[in-house]
Amino acid sequence: MIRNIINLKAIILYFGLILCLIAGMPTPAYGSSSYPVKEESYVLVINSYVDGERWSGNLLNMISKFATPEEYTLRIDHISVMLVDTPEKLKEKQEVFFEANKKKPDGIIYLGVNGWAFMRDKIREKWGDIPTLVCSETGEMAEDECYFNQRHSSDRVIPLQEAVKGYNATGLVIPYYVKGSIDLVKELIPGLKRLIFISDRRYVSTWLRDEMEKHMETSFPEGKVDFYTEGSCSMDSLMAVLSEKDPHRATAVMYYSWITEKPFLNHSLLYSTLYQGINGISRHPVFSLYDMGVEEGYTIGGYYNSAKTIETALIPLLQQVYNGEDMGKIPVSTVDDPHKYLNYVSLMSAMSNEDNFPHDAIYLNAPPSFLEKYWMLLLGFLIFFLVVVFLAWHYVYRSKQKMKEVELRLLSRYRDLFNNMPLPYIRQRLIREGTQIDVQVLDVNHAFEEKIAPKDFVVNKHGKEIANLIGGSYPLLLSAVPTVLESGKSFTCEYYFEPTGLYYTIIIMPTSEENVVDAFFIDITDIHNFQTHLKAMNHKLAMALEAADLLPWRYNLAEGKIIYESKVHPGDNIETAEVHTHEVSLKEYFSKIHPSFRACVEKAFDDLCNGKIKKVRKEYCLERLIPGEDRHEWEEIQVMAEYDASGKPKALIGSTISITERKQLEHDLRMARDKAEESNKLKSAFLANMSHEIRTPLNAIVGFSNILASTDDLEDKKEFADIIENNNSLLLQLINDILDLSKIEAGTLEFTYDYVDINAVLRDLEQSAHLKNKNPDVQISFKDYLEPCVIYTDRNRLSQLMINLLNNAMKFTQAGSILFGYKLKDDNTLWFYVEDTGCGIPENKRKDIFGRFVKLNTFAQGTGLGLSICEMIVTQMKGTIGVDSVEGKGSRFWFTLPFQPKKELLPSEEPKPVTLDKIARNELTILIAEDNSSNYRLFESILKPEYKLIHAWNGKEAVELFHRHKPQLILMDIKMPVMDGYEATAEIRKVSSNVPIIAVTAYAFAQDEQRIIKSGFDAYTAKPINGKVLKDKISTLLTHRIILM
Repeated sequence: MIRNIINLKAIILYFGLILCLIAGMPTPAYGSSSYPVKEESYVLVINSYVDGERWSGNLLNMISKFATPEEYTLRIDHISVMLVDTPEKLKEKQEVFFEANKKKPDGIIYLGVNGWAFMRDKIREKWGDIPTLVCSETGEMAEDECYFNQRHSSDRVIPLQEAVKGYNATGLVIPYYVKGSIDLVKELIPGLKRLIFISDRRYVSTWLRDEMEKHMETSFPEGKVDFYTEGSCSMDSLMAVLSEKDPHRATAVMYYSWITEKPFLNHSLLYSTLYQGINGISRHPVFSLYDMGVEEGYTIGGYYNSAKTIETALIPLLQQVYNGEDMGKIPVSTVDDPHKYLNYVSLMSAMSNEDNFPHDAIYLNAPPSFLEKYWMLLLGFLIFFLVVVFLAWHYVYRSKQKMKEVELRLLSRYRDLFNNMPLPYIRQRLIREGTQIDVQVLDVNHAFEEKIAPKDFVVNKHGKEIANLIGGSYPLLLSAVPTVLESGKSFTCEYYFEPTGLYYTIIIMPTSEENVVDAFFIDITDIHNFQTHLKAMNHKLAMALEAADLLPWRYNLAEGKIIYESKVHPGDNIETAEVHTHEVSLKEYFSKIHPSFRACVEKAFDDLCNGKIKKVRKEYCLERLIPGEDRHEWEEIQVMAEYDASGKPKALIGSTISITERKQLEHDLRMARDKAEESNKLKSAFLANMSHEIRTPLNAIVGFSNILASTDDLEDKKEFADIIENNNSLLLQLINDILDLSKIEAGTLEFTYDYVDINAVLRDLEQSAHLKNKNPDVQISFKDYLEPCVIYTDRNRLSQLMINLLNNAMKFTQAGSILFGYKLKDDNTLWFYVEDTGCGIPENKRKDIFGRFVKLNTFAQGTGLGLSICEMIVTQMKGTIGVDSVEGKGSRFWFTLPFQPKKELLPSEEPKPVTLDKIARNELTILIAEDNSSNYRLFESILKPEYKLIHAWNGKEAVELFHRHKPQLILMDIKMPVMDGYEATAEIRKVSSNVPIIAVTAYAFAQDEQRIIKSGFDAYTAKPINGKVLKDKISTLLTHRIILM
């Protein structure tokens, strides 16, 4: 009967394994499977085991979760090293591997150390030293023969830390806790006598069996362990053992792995699915050495590192692999934070005695406690109770305070009104004496005293006595008081206060007291001046419109009418001429346009009305002919959309100007133009563009300057000031570009040629670009260069060329990178470039890109002269310039310059003989004179690993420390308290002419460099500090001054 039950369970298990085999898609013995990838760079994951093996599967899930397809490209290859038992099969496996993975990856992640042992040297031979991460269970690497034979031998292994030495690799050890697992089983089953350990033929299984025997002898000598190994026992034997009933409940199962090899289509097939059903088949409690589906109930639990703990250690290493970092500098790490994990449901099913359940375990699928189940309801009730209590208390408290607040409010009303109101205020009482009326001043506030008259001069005085203060407006104000009192409505008037030159609006309001009024004086001087200025501007605008023969108009989309005002005719007084308003329908307006242009203009209007475009400018021919001539009239319109609060167009604002004469002139010029006339036309276009570009920032400067005077809001003032400052900078840049352009055309642009260190210039530009770049999504890098490279050229013009190209790249690149550098094109030419991942340039606009005032984006800030100036400068320097671009992907601007390298030192530069001092490397001392602690901390982080450092806070202390310690090199800040860098260097040079001194300065102009060299310094470095450049300069100077012992 028992045998029949065992056979039935075996049949069920085989059937389940077949279904898992079909669903799991296991790995062929000599093939690889991988996720589909893009044809780009990628990171390769090499799984030493079979696809579906649980340990490597857990790690693959973590890696796949990190390497999302949107961010990273991932390829996975399951190489199944269990099937590699001879060097010939290893060679065959390697050939299949490289056939499947032809493209070199950016990094490699090994799951299992045996894959690393088999593939590392072949991969380095094929692809070079690629950043590599090795994930290992054992923390050691055995000889190939051990992996071929699947036998563990402690004297034929080396630690993983030693195995990765000499490779661009590091390791992550995820250990098994055999002793902790045994202790957990003993804790749950105090009467444990027998432990069944299930494993397969893999090398790691043999290692675990050795570990199990070792710990059983020390931790569980009274019990015994039975090993059931795939290949050494059949599935039927295993099923029989698992199905045996133990009446003493003294047996437990420790399941590790059961990977089975089966033939399939001329290949060997490996699969691992037994763990999914073993807990349901076994009559004994099943435990595992790692997370093998504990939460799903595949096993009861175990003592191991959780997936979250492993993922926390794994993700930073994955990031470093993806970043291409030097993994050889990273020490091998171990995940070591194990806990007891138990499936509560499975545990209760296997053993109902909860007394043995460990209190320090983490229980999965455990039923919630009372607080966990009803915490939200209890919290809601508590909050409701507190709210009710608070509202009741608040109601009582507010009721008591209400009367006090009313009283205090009434008492402080007039005091606050008088003392805090910024407007001048006067309180008056109406006095009637028969038919005569007058007013008596009752009170004034501080603002009245400060801006109009002292309190003693007006309080309790009659209106006639203070009439000289009110001036000519007094009769009007006096007559207004009775009217205000009778009507109960306020009265407003305006008057000019001559003593201070201010304009006020006086508002007289009735009060609750009989025959008493309040008068407020509102300063409208700025508004009055602005209105006067606006009137003058309108007068000038009317004159300009008349002079330009320009007709402004407005089209209301809701009414469907074009409204315009009649022009002021010649001879009319612009200020007094009567202006008439006219309306025409859009159809009437279009009817006067010649049919050949009508459709184009109608489409432009439709696009504006539908919000497709914001502004349009069109020229068109009219139906009517010029009187007495056989040619049509021409007009030009400029139209822009006006939007409502929701962002939809509500009206079109435009202007129409007659361009008939201009069109005739254009026609005449086209007919008779030649090269000289073409040149004049280009100059005219240049002046027109220059006028437009100058007026654009001027318009913002003038407009916001006027508005700035009329606003009291500090935030508005700051915003307007920022706008004015930005447009000042734009205008200054435009003027500088125009001056450079004019100098180039006149042949007066200065070119100062000297021998220039190209690398130093471009590194300085890289630092400046990093500071200027405000977009964290754009990376700027100086990439290609020659070492060294000193050529005969103009330093300033080279910098101007690179700055213009870098500024353009930053302006049109929203994300990605900006790379720049140079290469040797041939023996006589250097090829410079600036490459970005910006919006690119349409093909039809590339030929015009170096033209004057050419801007791809008319709304982007800039003059449109930069590339034109670059082209002229390059031409003057006997080079060429060009651009390669793909729209939507980016652009690469390049130019060439003559390559005239510096071959030998000039007579003045010939090195003087220097006596070399001998000193041990660990005794090299550098004195750093720096008064800023943050800057010294930066120097310390750069230099401390290689040199002994001495810190001086000022120049005087630097001189004293030099006499005391005799350092081999000095870093001297120029600007310091007590004694600056120049003075300190002069003092040191009095006693030593050989010690190298490097100036550290925030100034980087040519004249500063000349002064530094003439003041006794050997070299200088500009802030912000470039660590590599600084270390190179120090190394070069020390090499010429000392001999390391």
